[in-house]
Amino acid sequence: MHITCEGKAYELFEGATPQNLWNMVSGGRDPETAVLADCEGDIIDFQTPFTGDTDVKWIPLGSPLAHRAYQRSLIMLLAIAAKEVYGGKIEVAVKHALGKALYCEFSDGHVPLQKELDVLRYKMEEIVKEGRDITQLTVGISKAEAFLRLKGRKADADLVTQMPVKEISVSQCGTFIDYFFGPMLPDMSFLKIFHLSSYAPGFLLHVPDPGEKEIKVQEETPLFARVFLESQKWSELIGCHSLAELNDAIDGGAIIDLIAVAEALHEKKLAEYPLDEYYKNNLKEYKEKKGKSFDISTNVEKIGDNAYKITEKINNFGSSQVKTTYVKILKEGVYIIGDSDTKDIFEGIFKN
Repeated sequence: MHITCEGKAYELFEGATPQNLWNMVSGGRDPETAVLADCEGDIIDFQTPFTGDTDVKWIPLGSPLAHRAYQRSLIMLLAIAAKEVYGGKIEVAVKHALGKALYCEFSDGHVPLQKELDVLRYKMEEIVKEGRDITQLTVGISKAEAFLRLKGRKADADLVTQMPVKEISVSQCGTFIDYFFGPMLPDMSFLKIFHLSSYAPGFLLHVPDPGEKEIKVQEETPLFARVFLESQKWSELIGCHSLAELNDAIDGGAIIDLIAVAEALHEKKLAEYPLDEYYKNNLKEYKEKKGKSFDISTNVEKIGDNAYKITEKINNFGSSQVKTTYVKILKEGVYIIGDSDTKDIFEGIFKN
């Protein structure tokens, strides 16, 4: 197998991996300068064999391309630590991103205190110091599906069956095996930067940005949690909880209906937003863009249930203009808008 790397050519045996190539070319370089291999646009980890002749470029740990691999490997580290701390009785579920962190919950539903999370973090740090290897195993799709369903990960199992391949690589570290949907780092020693913090009813796994040397823990606003909780409710309403279900909706021709329901929910949410706050926020941004030569003042007067009179006075280079707009927001999330000439037409609606 003919492999080129850094301007030199190498003949490698069939089944050779980026790890084999790195052992030949590293020359005592810092391991962090190469954690993934770019094979002409195909990003693979160090344990995945080359599929044929290719040109290889190394991807360093601090690059954006390695960031997702760092995140996936960190999730694996957390899962292994939880298994060892709780003896396999409690597992960790990563729910979604929350700012720069990942929001997680325990499978038994208990709310962890920071002291408990500190114990879990110490275990993670021990595993990092040990530098446990992350290896890859090739398994058939049917076995991968059965494995994921056995672990209670139905959405992941459904998604695996939709992949246009016969085999996939699952990741292994010691006795722990799982599928993480992408390349992983070579071993646990690279995962030096992370943090755990309490965030009821679960906790946050803080992940560093690419190239970041320390975690800057930011206090997450409850607004994010409310948004994701509402997002889950929306998913139930439109019958689409996962990427696999979205794929099924597309294949089954139901995507148009799904989009219509989603848009209706967005319109309803928009109708709940205070219009005076909307104008206030947009006015500030508008004035900043226009600068000193442009001045605008807006008065928002509530004249009925979800009805507003908006008077805008614009002064630009000595000339002035006054604009009046009447707005009514229906329960369905639809705006009815009129001006001074159509005030009488809208007045009946405003008083309802």
